[in-house]
Amino acid sequence: MPIWFGTDKSGGIVSRINSIRGSVRGHYSRIEEHDGSASTNLASTTLDGGCFPARSAYSCSPDCGTQAHITPLEVEIHHFLSRWTVLVILICAIVDAILVMYMVLGSQTSVKSLSTLETRSPYVNFGDLYKDPNFKQPFHAPILALPRLSIPVSSSNPWKVFPPINDEAILTDRGFWINTEIHTILQFRVLDYGMENCSLALHIPPFTGVNASSGLVISELHSPIVDVWLLEAASKLDIHSLSWNTRPKRQAHIGTFNITYGSEQELEGLTCRSGSYITFELSCASVDCSIDIIRTARQATGFYMIQHQTK
Repeated sequence: MPIWFGTDKSGGIVSRINSIRGSVRGHYSRIEEHDGSASTNLASTTLDGGCFPARSAYSCSPDCGTQAHITPLEVEIHHFLSRWTVLVILICAIVDAILVMYMVLGSQTSVKSLSTLETRSPYVNFGDLYKDPNFKQPFHAPILALPRLSIPVSSSNPWKVFPPINDEAILTDRGFWINTEIHTILQFRVLDYGMENCSLALHIPPFTGVNASSGLVISELHSPIVDVWLLEAASKLDIHSLSWNTRPKRQAHIGTFNITYGSEQELEGLTCRSGSYITFELSCASVDCSIDIIRTARQATGFYMIQHQTK
């Protein structure tokens, strides 16, 4: 029952409070002895209509009119749940931090590896169309593809990265440069659908005077036998890191060219998938060769690739 306080003319408020406190302590002491408890701390007294709830085994109801009993088992459950709640929150925070780090590092990795992503074919369902026995396949003449990249690498300076040449500059800049120390890397993009037989070709127009020919300027042409190697590079090369030491591995020797004025030559065709890249390395076939040819026109002169119909 709640304990109310008022003025007492005979004894005074203080003595009445002390008397009531003693009675309450005795009452709770008997309860604790009955439950086997060691001790019970009492809550502070409110003078304006409050009550004296116990801290450990008993508590007042909201209206302070009744007392609710809390068993040791309930206390233990409360402590257990509190500990596990803190542990779960800590684990969630650690997992969130790991996910954030993974996303940051993963985004950096994806940016670095964009050039290795597969290029989706724009020719959707063309394969099913060509498999149809009732489909009459049209004839397509061979198409020509100019190199997307033409970059020299040096064995005497194996980590040197030569200035990058973009797709447009290559059409009016250096065609290829080859000597005993310098090799040239050529990369092509396979165009169109069903034109998946690719061959590397060379066209040197007739001599027109002063080491020049139509579309080319030949500044050096000594012992002009060139070996051609197919490289293991299925994706676009990184022109900002391409050097002798980082160039792709050689896959196979596919032929030689004899670079002379007024000649057109073509190597045996290779299987090439539409939308992919195909990469070659040009090197001297003899120890004393020196070739330096500059492309001066947007036309099929120097090295280019021919694609023949396969479907």
